Amino acid sequence: KLRKVRGKLKEIYQTLYIIRCKPYLALFLFLSSKCFANLSFQFIEKFRVILEQCLAGIGTLSEHLRELADSYKEAQTAIEVGKVFDTEKSIMHYENLGIGRLIYQLPTTVCEMFLREVFKQGSIESLDQETLFTIQRFFENNLNVSETSRGLFVHRNTLVYRLEKIKKLTGLDLREFDDAIVFKVALMVKKYLSNNPAKY
Repeated sequence: KLRKVRGKLKEIYQTLYIIRCKPYLALFLFLSSKCFANLSFQFIEKFRVILEQCLAGIGTLSEHLRELADSYKEAQTAIEVGKVFDTEKSIMHYENLGIGRLIYQLPTTVCEMFLREVFKQGSIESLDQETLFTIQRFFENNLNVSETSRGLFVHRNTLVYRLEKIKKLTGLDLREFDDAIVFKVALMVKKYLSNNPAKY
């Protein structure tokens, strides 16, 4: 199968080099910097179609051969971080990982300590799926109560009641920007820890 994939990709890109780096298949495509921005996504899409279902990570553009190893590590990191924080995506760009990349690099002991400090004992576990879904939609609507209530098909006062309930349970008012950031990061940290990372 690997030979077949290599052959098909070589037909599309003559400057493509494929190396097996278990458990990954490393693809190095040599392009001018002008071509890179336009072709990288197109290339990875073709690659995904050929392999049917796969996860693809894209590292940053390397201008010298000595930087290829770093770009490969970035692509690896993009895949690993994506598997935790962007499970719906099959293509992850290292440059677009955002705060997930930072959390992924934190020691688990620091993450656990952060959760203990932010939340009252067991309070995050007391939030049911409906409440978590409400929070997710509230964040997606940039903390806008009216937009969120419309999107959830609930009365504005119902949403306010839910937000007050969250405040009572966690001590964080999600209508306040600083509290919302803390809560968002805490949810991501919890998601990271639930993926059983190596403890250190």
